Amino acid sequence: MEVHHHPHVEKKNFKEYLLEGLMIFLAVSMGFIAEQIREHFTEKETERKYVESYLEDLKSDRLRFDRIINKNNQTITYIAETLKLLHQSTITDSIAARLHFLNSWNHGNFNMIFNRRTSNQLKMAGGYKIISNQAVSDSMAKRDIDADWNDMLRERIYNLGLEISTKAAPKIFDNYQMYDFLFTDRKDGSGININVILVDTVSYKKFLASNKKILLLPANKQDIALYTDLIIIFQRIVTNYNVSLKDYKESSINLTALIHKQYHLESE
Repeated sequence: MEVHHHPHVEKKNFKEYLLEGLMIFLAVSMGFIAEQIREHFTEKETERKYVESYLEDLKSDRLRFDRIINKNNQTITYIAETLKLLHQSTITDSIAARLHFLNSWNHGNFNMIFNRRTSNQLKMAGGYKIISNQAVSDSMAKRDIDADWNDMLRERIYNLGLEISTKAAPKIFDNYQMYDFLFTDRKDGSGININVILVDTVSYKKFLASNKKILLLPANKQDIALYTDLIIIFQRIVTNYNVSLKDYKESSINLTALIHKQYHLESE
């Protein structure tokens, strides 16, 4: 008769169970910590990419500020000249021709469009909480407010310019008289010469060289007063707009410096 013996099982004491439990806990904890570290570095890398992209947007803005401000200053100067010439006791042929040229600037301005590429991407990715530095995040949010305010000013200027060009200027100026001189040779993206309608100093010099006589329309005092009032308002608004553009430019420079400092990036 066979006798079956049960295998001897060695019992673990409490310390061994405790050690095994501790080892499992440490293994799980280390895995969790490693995952947290990996996510932290991933987030930091993502944040840095957004910051570097944002710097490119700021750079593209700064490259346009001075050019736009200078063009607007030219419009402001031309309006002042228009007001002086339009109220001369006698409007000579040369004054009439000059006024036609100036009128083309008196209801147009060069406006700023902020580069919102990265800020829009940030908003879609969860907002500025991705930016860990609070000072930088706050400054980015302020730039959004500046950009919104800028868009409002641009629309206001555009609407006033449209009113001048469609309601007031046609009662005094007949731009068809200069039509033959408005074509300027330009190159398109592939380098081919094209003719575009453009009122600028080139077209004005072409007109002067032709000795063609250009006259003002027989406007009454009310027509002249309406045009005068509107371009004065336009001049004032564009002047204030330039003040805002200078503030925006300064904020852009300061934000660029702040980002370079906080993220230890090399200055441009």
